[in-house]
Amino acid sequence: MDNRVYFPGTYDLVIDDGGRIAIPSGLYNIFVKNTVQPDTLYAETAKRVGKNGQMFTCVKLLRYEVLHDRAGKLMVEFTSDDERDQFGEIYFSKYKALEIKLPQPRVTLPAEWLTQRKTKTAPKDKAFLGNKVTLTGAGEVIEIWNLDEWPVWHAEKDTENARGSVRQAAEA
Repeated sequence: MDNRVYFPGTYDLVIDDGGRIAIPSGLYNIFVKNTVQPDTLYAETAKRVGKNGQMFTCVKLLRYEVLHDRAGKLMVEFTSDDERDQFGEIYFSKYKALEIKLPQPRVTLPAEWLTQRKTKTAPKDKAFLGNKVTLTGAGEVIEIWNLDEWPVWHAEKDTENARGSVRQAAEA
Protein backbone atom coordinates (compact mmCIF):
# COMPACT_ATOMS: atom_id res chain seq x y z
CA MET A 1 0.00 0.00 0.00
CA ASP A 2 1.39 3.40 -0.98
CA ASN A 3 1.85 5.49 2.14
CA ARG A 4 1.22 8.86 0.44
CA VAL A 5 -2.39 9.97 0.26
CA TYR A 6 -3.39 13.58 -0.27
CA PHE A 7 -6.73 15.01 0.80
CA PRO A 8 -8.35 17.66 -1.42
CA GLY A 9 -11.09 20.20 -0.90
CA THR A 10 -12.57 22.61 1.61
CA TYR A 11 -15.88 22.02 3.39
CA ASP A 12 -17.86 24.33 5.69
CA LEU A 13 -19.42 22.23 8.44
CA VAL A 14 -21.15 22.51 11.80
CA ILE A 15 -20.05 20.78 14.99
CA ASP A 16 -23.24 19.42 16.54
CA ASP A 17 -24.29 19.74 20.19
CA GLY A 18 -22.56 16.46 21.00
CA GLY A 19 -19.22 17.78 19.71
CA ARG A 20 -19.42 15.62 16.58
CA ILE A 21 -18.27 16.62 13.12
CA ALA A 22 -19.11 14.77 9.91
CA ILE A 23 -16.33 13.65 7.62
CA PRO A 24 -17.35 14.41 4.01
CA SER A 25 -17.77 11.20 2.00
CA GLY A 26 -15.10 12.17 -0.55
CA LEU A 27 -12.47 12.49 2.18
CA TYR A 28 -13.70 9.44 4.08
CA ASN A 29 -13.55 7.26 0.95
CA ILE A 30 -9.93 8.28 0.35
CA PHE A 31 -9.11 7.69 4.00
CA VAL A 32 -10.75 4.29 4.43
CA LYS A 33 -9.17 2.84 1.28
CA ASN A 34 -5.66 3.90 2.28
CA THR A 35 -5.21 2.98 5.92
CA VAL A 36 -4.84 -0.09 8.09
CA GLN A 37 -6.98 1.60 10.77
CA PRO A 38 -10.15 2.71 8.95
CA ASP A 39 -12.01 3.37 12.21
CA THR A 40 -9.55 5.84 13.79
CA LEU A 41 -8.11 9.26 13.06
CA TYR A 42 -5.37 10.81 15.20
CA ALA A 43 -5.85 14.46 16.20
CA GLU A 44 -3.59 17.14 17.58
CA THR A 45 -3.84 20.88 17.86
CA ALA A 46 -1.53 23.08 15.84
CA LYS A 47 -0.75 26.72 16.50
CA ARG A 48 0.13 29.08 13.68
CA VAL A 49 1.28 32.68 13.88
CA GLY A 50 0.20 35.16 11.22
CA LYS A 51 2.34 38.01 9.91
CA ASN A 52 0.69 40.50 12.25
CA GLY A 53 1.28 38.22 15.26
CA GLN A 54 -2.28 36.89 15.32
CA MET A 55 -2.45 33.38 16.76
CA PHE A 56 -4.43 30.71 14.93
CA THR A 57 -5.20 27.24 16.27
CA CYS A 58 -6.49 24.38 14.18
CA VAL A 59 -6.89 20.62 14.55
CA LYS A 60 -4.79 18.30 12.40
CA LEU A 61 -6.28 14.87 11.62
CA LEU A 62 -3.82 12.16 10.57
CA ARG A 63 -4.05 8.59 9.39
CA TYR A 64 -2.18 5.94 11.38
CA GLU A 65 0.43 5.66 8.62
CA VAL A 66 1.25 9.36 8.61
CA LEU A 67 1.56 9.51 12.40
CA HIS A 68 3.98 6.60 12.47
CA ASP A 69 5.92 7.62 9.36
CA ARG A 70 6.61 11.06 10.85
CA ALA A 71 7.59 9.57 14.22
CA GLY A 72 9.91 7.08 12.51
CA LYS A 73 11.72 9.84 10.64
CA LEU A 74 12.29 11.71 13.89
CA MET A 75 13.29 8.67 15.95
CA VAL A 76 16.29 7.79 13.77
CA GLU A 77 18.08 10.74 15.38
CA PHE A 78 18.23 9.00 18.76
CA THR A 79 20.99 6.55 19.64
CA SER A 80 19.49 4.71 22.61
CA ASP A 81 16.20 2.99 23.37
CA ASP A 82 15.78 5.27 26.38
CA GLU A 83 16.06 8.39 24.18
CA ARG A 84 13.55 6.93 21.71
CA ASP A 85 11.16 6.06 24.56
CA GLN A 86 11.39 9.57 25.99
CA PHE A 87 10.75 11.07 22.57
CA GLY A 88 7.81 8.69 22.08
CA GLU A 89 6.29 9.77 25.40
CA ILE A 90 6.26 13.37 24.22
CA TYR A 91 5.36 12.78 20.57
CA PHE A 92 2.57 10.23 20.87
CA SER A 93 0.99 11.67 24.04
CA LYS A 94 -0.05 14.86 22.23
CA TYR A 95 -2.30 12.92 19.80
CA LYS A 96 -5.85 11.91 20.61
CA ALA A 97 -7.35 8.85 18.94
CA LEU A 98 -10.76 9.75 17.51
CA GLU A 99 -13.02 6.83 16.67
CA ILE A 100 -14.90 7.19 13.39
CA LYS A 101 -18.58 6.40 13.95
CA LEU A 102 -20.69 5.03 11.11
CA PRO A 103 -23.03 4.91 9.16
CA GLN A 104 -22.35 8.60 8.50
CA PRO A 105 -18.64 8.94 9.13
CA ARG A 106 -18.10 11.38 11.98
CA VAL A 107 -15.80 11.90 14.93
CA THR A 108 -16.36 13.41 18.36
CA LEU A 109 -13.90 16.17 19.18
CA PRO A 110 -12.55 16.61 22.71
CA ALA A 111 -14.81 18.93 24.74
CA GLU A 112 -11.85 21.05 25.88
CA TRP A 113 -11.28 22.15 22.27
CA LEU A 114 -14.85 23.40 21.83
CA THR A 115 -15.69 26.93 22.92
CA GLN A 116 -19.42 26.22 23.14
CA ARG A 117 -18.92 23.22 25.43
CA LYS A 118 -16.15 24.19 27.83
CA THR A 119 -15.99 21.90 30.82
CA LYS A 120 -15.43 23.36 34.26
CA THR A 121 -12.15 21.48 34.60
CA ALA A 122 -10.72 22.28 31.16
CA PRO A 123 -8.21 25.13 30.94
CA LYS A 124 -9.82 28.10 29.21
CA ASP A 125 -6.92 28.52 26.78
CA LYS A 126 -7.50 25.07 25.25
CA ALA A 127 -10.96 25.86 23.87
CA PHE A 128 -10.69 27.34 20.40
CA LEU A 129 -13.22 25.79 17.98
CA GLY A 130 -16.64 27.35 17.56
CA ASN A 131 -19.66 25.50 16.16
CA LYS A 132 -19.03 26.56 12.56
CA VAL A 133 -15.81 25.24 11.07
CA THR A 134 -13.98 24.70 7.82
CA LEU A 135 -12.54 21.25 7.20
CA THR A 136 -9.82 21.36 4.59
CA GLY A 137 -7.47 18.96 2.89
CA ALA A 138 -3.88 19.92 3.70
CA GLY A 139 -1.74 17.38 1.91
CA GLU A 140 -1.46 14.22 3.99
CA VAL A 141 -3.58 15.67 6.78
CA ILE A 142 -7.04 17.10 7.18
CA GLU A 143 -7.34 20.34 9.16
CA ILE A 144 -10.28 21.78 11.07
CA TRP A 145 -10.37 25.58 11.35
CA ASN A 146 -12.85 28.07 12.78
CA LEU A 147 -15.02 29.20 9.90
CA ASP A 148 -14.02 32.86 10.31
CA GLU A 149 -10.27 32.19 10.79
CA TRP A 150 -9.68 29.93 7.80
CA PRO A 151 -10.19 32.64 5.14
CA VAL A 152 -7.90 35.02 7.04
CA TRP A 153 -5.10 32.43 7.35
CA HIS A 154 -5.61 31.18 3.79
CA ALA A 155 -5.58 34.70 2.28
CA GLU A 156 -2.41 35.51 4.19
CA LYS A 157 -0.69 32.39 2.85
CA ASP A 158 -1.99 33.02 -0.70
CA THR A 159 -0.56 36.56 -0.60
CA GLU A 160 2.74 35.26 0.76
CA ASN A 161 2.95 32.56 -1.95
CA ALA A 162 2.06 35.05 -4.69
CA ARG A 163 4.84 37.40 -3.55
CA GLY A 164 7.29 34.50 -3.59
CA SER A 165 6.24 33.57 -7.14
CA VAL A 166 6.65 37.17 -8.35
CA ARG A 167 10.12 37.33 -6.70
CA GLN A 168 11.17 34.06 -8.33
CA ALA A 169 9.95 35.20 -11.75
CA ALA A 170 11.82 38.52 -11.40
CA GLU A 171 15.04 36.72 -10.47
CA ALA A 172 14.80 34.36 -13.44
